[in-house]
Amino acid sequence: YFSLKELKPSVQNVIALARSAQEKRDKDQKPAFLEQKAEMLYTRMVTLEQLYQGESVKLIPVAGEDGWESPYLYKGPLTDEFMSMVSVFNSGDKNLASQQARRWVGKVALLSQSVRLDLLKAEFYYHQLRPFLKAWILYLFAFVCFSFLGRMEMGLVFASLGFLFHTSGLILRSIILLRPPVSNMYETMVFMNWVIMICAFIFFLMRRKDFFLSTAAVVSALVMIYADLLPIDRSLDVLAPVLRSNYWLTIHVMTITASYGMFGLAMALGHRHLFLEVAGKFSREARSASDHTMVRLLQIGIITLGIGTVLGGVWANESWGRFWGWDPKETWALITFLGYMAIMHLRYAGKLGSFGMAVSTIIGFLLVLMTWYGVNFILGRGLHSYGSGSG
Repeated sequence: YFSLKELKPSVQNVIALARSAQEKRDKDQKPAFLEQKAEMLYTRMVTLEQLYQGESVKLIPVAGEDGWESPYLYKGPLTDEFMSMVSVFNSGDKNLASQQARRWVGKVALLSQSVRLDLLKAEFYYHQLRPFLKAWILYLFAFVCFSFLGRMEMGLVFASLGFLFHTSGLILRSIILLRPPVSNMYETMVFMNWVIMICAFIFFLMRRKDFFLSTAAVVSALVMIYADLLPIDRSLDVLAPVLRSNYWLTIHVMTITASYGMFGLAMALGHRHLFLEVAGKFSREARSASDHTMVRLLQIGIITLGIGTVLGGVWANESWGRFWGWDPKETWALITFLGYMAIMHLRYAGKLGSFGMAVSTIIGFLLVLMTWYGVNFILGRGLHSYGSGSG
């Protein structure tokens, strides 16, 4: 709502508040609301200043960690030629500017030996394809075919096509980023839905019941729509330093997120179970199949979550020098594990029937949401806060 020129006289106050916020974060304290806003404002001011100076327009590949440099900062004849090209363009001679641009790009290409041009093409294709958008649209079509039109074959085609786009998107992100696609909130939401669909396809192939796929398709579509609506980062960014380990990203984060997918499908089936129970449309066989599937998903999910939590402790020991420190994320991961263990204990003690099991899958998933979403975006603190908002 304000121009950079209007804010310039107050920049020292903004910087002071941003520094105060950083000092509090270093001490594992939560910054005040005004300090958090100052951080955001200062980041935007710096970004705009870099755009004005041309520092953000990185067109020249150079050796180094970043890999690219702005023509305005790059030292060499390419800078002079770029300035000349811009001047010609501004003069209105578009044809001459185009000729100079082609020559300039040719010279830049000679510096591209250290740049993975195949990754650039993959990134361009990823943005053109928009695989996750196509995936949730196809999932919604599948849900309609399964649930309202009674066309199982058509629903299976839509679900399979959606899963193909879903998988393609994850593979492309992995190729472009050279790491597993589970490093931020958006990626974990998309990967969790992928696990939901895998589990649904497995149960469908085992039992030939389309309600597995219809339930998975609608919940996956809704979560992916929500991921697009949330103010979270969907860009292809570099990792926070503590996460730069493909080994641990693969075996810890993917394991934890996979367990969320199993719990998510159980939760979705729990909603379906309660709806049909209240509507009086459950046969004894269908009720038993639904109940058995929820139990199996929780069993596998608990094992996966337990393994992932222990692996996280091993990674923490390697990164931070301690296995367990009661960090908010660690604490809530343990609460989630114990919560689901309590549900299974009640089940085997004969205290939970199919109706109680359906209710428990929904209550249990609230623990997952607190661990996964709440710690990051509500608490906004702790050593795991690199994946979060400001609280």
